[in-house]
Amino acid sequence: MAPNAICAKVILISFSDFAYSKTVGGILCKACVLVGLQETHFRTDATLGKLVTKPLNRYDRLIGATGDLTKHINTEYHKSAASRCHEFHSNYQKNTNVYKSINSHHEEVCKQNRKRLEPLVKTVIFCGQNNIALRGRDDSGPMDVENTKDGEGIFRRLLRYRIESGDRELREQIVSAPRNACYTSGDIQNQIISCVGAEIKEKIINRVKESGFYTIMADETTDVSSTEQLSVCLRYYHKESNTTKEDFISFIEVLEHEHSEKNKEECSVVIEQSAPKTMEEYLESCYKVNEATHTLEEPRLTGNVIGKAIVSEIETSGLSPEAAIAQSYDGASVMSSESIGTCAYVKNHCPYAEYYHCSAHALNLTLVHALKIPAVRNMISTVKEITNFFSTSNKKKITLKMTHDLSQKSQGGALQSLCETRWVERITALENFASNYVTIVRALMAISQWKDVSAKSKAVWLIKSITDGTFIVTLFTCVVVTSNIDQLSKKLQQKNTCLSSAMGNVNNILAVLEDDRKNSIHRFESIMQLINDTISPLKLNIERPRIAKRSTLRSNPDLDTATDYFRVTIFTPFLDTVIEQMHFRFNDKTQFSGTFDILLPSKCCKDDMKEEQFAQLWKKYAATLHANQIQPDDTAGVHAFTQYRQWVMKWKTEVSDRVPSDHMTALQHCDVDMFPCIYALLTIAIILPVSTATVERSFSSLRLLKTYLRLRSCETRLNGLAMMYVHPNEKIDIERVIERFASDGNRRLLLL
Repeated sequence: MAPNAICAKVILISFSDFAYSKTVGGILCKACVLVGLQETHFRTDATLGKLVTKPLNRYDRLIGATGDLTKHINTEYHKSAASRCHEFHSNYQKNTNVYKSINSHHEEVCKQNRKRLEPLVKTVIFCGQNNIALRGRDDSGPMDVENTKDGEGIFRRLLRYRIESGDRELREQIVSAPRNACYTSGDIQNQIISCVGAEIKEKIINRVKESGFYTIMADETTDVSSTEQLSVCLRYYHKESNTTKEDFISFIEVLEHEHSEKNKEECSVVIEQSAPKTMEEYLESCYKVNEATHTLEEPRLTGNVIGKAIVSEIETSGLSPEAAIAQSYDGASVMSSESIGTCAYVKNHCPYAEYYHCSAHALNLTLVHALKIPAVRNMISTVKEITNFFSTSNKKKITLKMTHDLSQKSQGGALQSLCETRWVERITALENFASNYVTIVRALMAISQWKDVSAKSKAVWLIKSITDGTFIVTLFTCVVVTSNIDQLSKKLQQKNTCLSSAMGNVNNILAVLEDDRKNSIHRFESIMQLINDTISPLKLNIERPRIAKRSTLRSNPDLDTATDYFRVTIFTPFLDTVIEQMHFRFNDKTQFSGTFDILLPSKCCKDDMKEEQFAQLWKKYAATLHANQIQPDDTAGVHAFTQYRQWVMKWKTEVSDRVPSDHMTALQHCDVDMFPCIYALLTIAIILPVSTATVERSFSSLRLLKTYLRLRSCETRLNGLAMMYVHPNEKIDIERVIERFASDGNRRLLLL
């Protein structure tokens, strides 16, 4: 062996990265040969040759500052190859699975990409919960993190604000992401909105399923784009918070769902034809289009159409139709008809969902009938005229405000307009009018001295109408009699009010009104005293109208005093109408709600006849409980009656102060394992619908969400925005939203 070769062998002992190859007869770098680097990876270094693709045969310059081995060790491609070999050797010794290594890297990339998406999702949620428009006139193209483009929407501006506040992940996403994966476009916004809405809805549906039973509430309205929107809400018992919840779940474009598919099928034959080539073919195609047009059905919003939409929503949400124990709508015939109404269609698919008329609407109809009395109707018309008179001119508003400021008794403020649809809201407007009666008269007197002939003449006519004795007595009679009804209306619209409690309040109001009717003379004298005290600053007197021998247009009793006259002609008829209508509209509901009182510990221990009443209650809901797997084998009700007797005995031994007096408290003290039937019946008792006020509130949200600037919002986007805006306090899991977003189609970023 040559001396140089012997020296080289000694040197290789110190340089473990190199080895002598007998096959090629020279020295090679083990790391570079094994990894197989390409020279294009490191353009700054020399072309790959000796020690990598060719053996080193000369051994006279191996070490030293300019030695071949030393120079090779300092190259970038050798350092990279050595690092990769070292990593491979380390993993081999640890017996690391290659698949796990690859998967770990994949998970790290997904985690990083998800973290970059979090600011985008949070910004969408912030805009949705606060009803902030996301888009601008021009949101297309890449986003500049430094400068604002003209026409950009609030969404992009908020993202830029987050970046300026130090959000590094968001900056990295906007700056380094490919142009087709920035995820700031309008389509991506829609998809995120849809995912957030679906996440909120899923949480609500899961809570409904945990409750066991639920109530369907729905109503229909027309939005600003003349689209028929059906709002669907669910009432259920939330175990975690021990409260009754009423949650909005969806807006449905009813007519579009029903008729678009049907008309599309009828027109498909005509539409799918090829383009005509001759005049004869063109005329023939026009003739077919005309025929197809004549066959189009009229879009009608029938009870079956609405019912079909509700049932489809229930099935799509994954809820059990057997768990629906009630449905509540307004009193419109299309909703309440027992043969062709919405309630009939829903009852066919949800066999245990009994129809309950909205109590707030029933109370509203009570006032509608009461206000049809001629004197009351005329008073309402006069109040409306005066309200419109002051609201149409700023000069008149200023005059009214100045009279308010000069008066010491008046509270000030503008007059409230009379609501055209919600008659109960008119009570508040009438109370406001009566409390400011003196100020209104004084303002009209001031306007009657103006030079404006039109305003002056109208003010003189209104003064004559408003100072008439019949108007004054009718106004204050309505305010006094309906003051209790106003509080009842607010109580009926609360979410946590159960049917039994609500009907108890109705009975209390009826008792007060019937007592006023029994003592009408004394009660009306107090009203007249209130009237005289109010109008005394104006020096007005309440006088009886003249008595005619024959009168067909107004009441004409021959009574001596004004008090007796107005008591007979106004107070008594108005009070009788209110009492009669409340009995007519609430009697059945009051009697039915009382059947659940036998479950109350405060009442079930006092009467031995409670078991017979429990038998009636069990007979009504036995099939419902069996269908929901609650004592399914107890067809004769043996276990149910045993549980009821144990329930009664449980509370007979308790101290009276600790005995629950309402269904919600009783449910909280009921052991579901010990008393499954009692627990289920108490749950039904508290979720029976009282009113559809929650649905009405969703209409208010709809008016704020879908404005004339958002006429083209599709149903999916509208529902996503509505879920965020109606449920702003709902906790949203950002990770689950991103998971839903990632699984909804192919994404250019690794997210799964």
